[in-house]
Amino acid sequence: MYTDTSVATYASGTYHNMGPRTFWYQFYKQASLPFGVFAVALVLAIARAQGFVPADIAVQVRMAERFGILIAVILGLIAYFVAKIVHRNNTFALTDDALKIRRGVFRKEEFAIPYRQIQNTEIERTLTQRVLGLSTLIILTAAQEHELSRRDEPESIIPSIDRDRAASLQDELLKRSNTQKVSQTNLHAFTTPPGQ
Repeated sequence: MYTDTSVATYASGTYHNMGPRTFWYQFYKQASLPFGVFAVALVLAIARAQGFVPADIAVQVRMAERFGILIAVILGLIAYFVAKIVHRNNTFALTDDALKIRRGVFRKEEFAIPYRQIQNTEIERTLTQRVLGLSTLIILTAAQEHELSRRDEPESIIPSIDRDRAASLQDELLKRSNTQKVSQTNLHAFTTPPGQ
């Protein structure tokens, strides 16, 4: 069972995944085809068992059921491994001065969001995410002037992260960004010429 809820304890610069529940969400997204094929095979099996299938094609229907179940299992295994790869390649790291996000399997992307640019963070949850214990973490930076622009900045959105990890990461980012702002304010106070 997953019990880590504090991202503040992570080693600086070490990349971590978005949480174990995100794996199951990735599997859920990948597994629609295997479940669909399995459902068709199941409907054929029920129809044949209930006598809705004519006797002259019962053998072909039985073969279709078995073939459908075999294809569903193969596609399910593929979906499992694809979900594992996607989960392993979506990570984040808290460094001394920025949040770094890595994602992508074939096309790798890495974004760095300096703490000093973070203005706010928001957590959103769709119905599916609430059921699965997930969240979307949106990081609003100084470069984003209005709410609509955040949707145009994919590097400032973590689309799927465990609910507890999202809340902990949000707290940590706000804490680190406030520390940056305080130090900038203090620095500005010392560089202002006297008498102004």
